Amino acid sequence: MTSLVIFNLTILLFSPSIVFVRATIMEDFTLNYRLYTKEEQIFIMGEVINNKNEPVREVQVRIDFLNSTQAIIKTFNTYAWLGVILPGRRAPFLGNIDASTVEGYVECKVEITTYKISEGKPFGLLIPSASLWPLEDGCMVKGEVMNDGNETIDSFIVVACFYDDKGFLAAAASEPISLEEKMQPLEREEFVLFSEFVNESTSLKKYMLVAESPNYIINNEVWIIIPKLSNQIYDYRLLIPISVLIVLIVTVIITVRKQKRGSQRIRKMRKHQPARFKAAQGKGKPKISKNKFFKAKL
Repeated sequence: MTSLVIFNLTILLFSPSIVFVRATIMEDFTLNYRLYTKEEQIFIMGEVINNKNEPVREVQVRIDFLNSTQAIIKTFNTYAWLGVILPGRRAPFLGNIDASTVEGYVECKVEITTYKISEGKPFGLLIPSASLWPLEDGCMVKGEVMNDGNETIDSFIVVACFYDDKGFLAAAASEPISLEEKMQPLEREEFVLFSEFVNESTSLKKYMLVAESPNYIINNEVWIIIPKLSNQIYDYRLLIPISVLIVLIVTVIITVRKQKRGSQRIRKMRKHQPARFKAAQGKGKPKISKNKFFKAKL
């Protein structure tokens, strides 16, 4: 078994805690996981990759917190989110614990304790469409699941895994859906997933979607590249001061232009308007202007 520990110093969106990423490569499975703290809770989020040549089910993950003497402070179990994991495929898991119960821990170990060999499930689900919508501290994924089999479906689960620019799991979400009316073959059903991000959303590069029902599993994992602009989080409140500034600038420009035109008009009138009276050379009556628009008042 080989362990690789990578320290990720990325600032969290919702927590100042440092997150570390660990990849544990075993003969039968690969475990990728990370720890992060939120609201005095320690979360252990990761994924199980099936390296075996046969499907497995009921994969149980044990999480141990150890002190400086390698004694176990706390231990608990959780399960992979998918009922069946086919060869080469993956399923996320998540566990959390009150930080006060493991105060002083120096290491966290994650390992698979039990699993069962499965006969697998037939292919019969598709995700023909999906789109990602950025939120303030995470994202929403909206899409459709299609029944590609010959049997009806009364429930299914959709699982999403989000990966950062280093290829590590950054977030995971799942949505179990129970149908009021059974989904007939070739029918589609909409799903919506919400997820928070462990690290900055700008580092996300791709996400993966899978679906499973009691009688079917998705034909292929759906991998989607996240466009560079789609994971930017915009704060539309900034538009208010920006709009006010633009209005002020436009108002100043219009006022300056009006004042400039007014000055030019006055100078032009002074230049072309003849004197009403001009003093005659020498003695005599003042000379009357010949401009037809002006009449001398005698």
